[in-house]
Amino acid sequence: MEIEGPRGDTEKASKRGDWIKLLKLFFTCAASFGVQFVLAIETSVLAPYSQSLGIPHKFDSMIWMFGPVVGLLVQLVVGYYSDRCTVKLGRRRPFLIGECCVICLSLMLMGYAADLGIHLGHTKQKCSTYTSTQWAAVAVFVVGFLMLDCVVHMAQGTLRAMMIDLSCKRISYSSYPLPLPQYLAAMPCL
Repeated sequence: MEIEGPRGDTEKASKRGDWIKLLKLFFTCAASFGVQFVLAIETSVLAPYSQSLGIPHKFDSMIWMFGPVVGLLVQLVVGYYSDRCTVKLGRRRPFLIGECCVICLSLMLMGYAADLGIHLGHTKQKCSTYTSTQWAAVAVFVVGFLMLDCVVHMAQGTLRAMMIDLSCKRISYSSYPLPLPQYLAAMPCL
């Protein structure tokens, strides 16, 4: 959109609009970095913390299997509904706001699983001195972990779609054949 200023400064207005689009794309990429950071926290916390709660090694792999399977299905559903969203905030933002709130909730559930287990009826001994499995704390931890894994996959799909929405307007098409990598990169924008 070109806006004419008092002297007919359409070029400055279009450059300003390009910078605003580029800034939006940068912040979207920063949000994607945040999601990757949450995945790193999830990866580093699962094994040591779950073992301190008393979960055997063989059940850790069962917990890890849940994420990719659910992510495969959930990304399709969230993508379908976010493409058809007509809220004033935009197509992707309401989903991102909800996903961020659930990520915060699930990180708190995982972090305070032992304390919540004590409130649900376990002894007041610390996890490092308690030798048997604390089932209430394990249940809180597993629910928080599964929520986090599911919502992180949802957020990745939503952020990818938002990046494509923001960057596709900058691609110019020509009648000349494109090299294969450029053609594949432009495919989502067609």
